[in-house]
Order: sequence, then C-alpha cells, then structure tokens
Amino acid sequence: MQHICKKILKIFIGLSFVFVQLANAQSVSQELNKADLLFGQKKYTEALPIYEKLLESQQIYSPAMLLKMAYIREGMIPSDYTTALFYLNLYYQHLPESRVLEKITELADKNKLAGYKLSDVEYLLANYKKYHFFVILSIIALFASGLAYIYFSHKKGNDVLYYAILFSLLMSVFFYVYNVGFDKKKGIVKKEKVFLMKSPSAAGELLDTVEKGNCLEIIEKQDIWYKVKWQNREETVEAYVRESGLYLLN
Repeated sequence: MQHICKKILKIFIGLSFVFVQLANAQSVSQELNKADLLFGQKKYTEALPIYEKLLESQQIYSPAMLLKMAYIREGMIPSDYTTALFYLNLYYQHLPESRVLEKITELADKNKLAGYKLSDVEYLLANYKKYHFFVILSIIALFASGLAYIYFSHKKGNDVLYYAILFSLLMSVFFYVYNVGFDKKKGIVKKEKVFLMKSPSAAGELLDTVEKGNCLEIIEKQDIWYKVKWQNREETVEAYVRESGLYLLN
C-alpha cells in the first residue's frame, strides 16, 4: 500500500510540474502577444519593458523581438545605441544576416566604437551557425562513407591502417570543433565607462578606461572579473573588468 502511495505521489508531482510549465508557457505567450500589439500600435515605451522582462527573467526571445527591441532603443532620445547593439549582436549570433551586420557596423562607426569588426574566422563561424543543421548532416554522411570504405577495404584484405589513422584524426578534429569551437566571447561596455585593471582587484593598477558601447574580447572569467583584450591607442593590452560593466555576448 505504501509503495502504491509513493507511485501516486510521484505521478501527482510530475503532472503538477507539467501543468506549471504549460501555464508558464501560456503566460509568456500572452505577454509576448501583448508587447507585439503595443509595438504595432507604436506604443514603443509600453512594449519595451515587456520584451525586456521576457529576455531578462525568462531568457526567452525571438529574432523578431530582438529587432524590435533594438529599433526602440536606437530611436530613444538620446539614442541608447549601446543596448541596441547588444540586441543586434544577439540576433546576429542566431541569424547571421548581412543586413543586421551592416546595421551593427553602421551604429558602431556612427558612434566611433571599436571591437565590432568581424575577423574572417568569425564570419565563417557565423555562417556555419546559419547552416548548422545541413553542415552537420553533410559531415555525418562523409564520415559514414569513410567508415564504410575502411570496413569493406579491410574485409577485402587491403591495408587500411593509414586510412584508419586519418579517419580517427579527422573525427577528433570534428568533435573538438563541434564541442569547443573557436567562438570568441565578447562583452559590450554598458556603463558610461569601465576601468581596465592590471589585476582582478579594485586596488590594482589602473591601465586604461573604456567608454560605453565599445566591444571587448573576453579571455576568461575570474570571480566577478573578466580578463579582456583591448586595443588602445598604442597597443593591444590584456586587463580585468568587473562583470557588472558588460553586456555578455556568446
């Protein structure tokens, strides 16, 4: 009897969790529809808090929602180009469209901001994300063909050691790139300015300051500090910035 009661309790808890999730999803959908309706009515200042609440508390957003948020932030007086750039970069990470990249570049150039120019590797990775599903399917097909070739060649008595080593090496490279990748983490300065410190401490030596809107490459995180790379007027420096001063990308 006790065993049956435990099973019933587990089922009840499971169903309760499902109902809570469904209710939450319905609530999110209603809030998003409300914000979209307000945006359509050009009530931008009423729509924006709803969008941002969904992004910050629920971590839920769509590409269209990000574009609307960027549009509203850029159109404010004075223009909040920093947050607009943050939303545009989030969009570009999921849908690397040339029109969005052009808008990012336009905003950065207009406000004399650094750190937004993509390297060739970053551009290729962005397009890889765009066609991620098809790229993975193609690679799986190639690996399956290679494995089949090695297997049948071995059955025919052919020496396949070289091919097996090459196949293993390619597999290792693929899994490394797929799981680790070469994505650079970046952060956009969201405060009026942040201090670049020589060490991860408020008592450390001040190396430089970086103004709002500039984009920094993040090397690693240490407690409440990010170790970053920054190109100042003379050279590239590595320094530490408080995490509270950045919008984190990637």
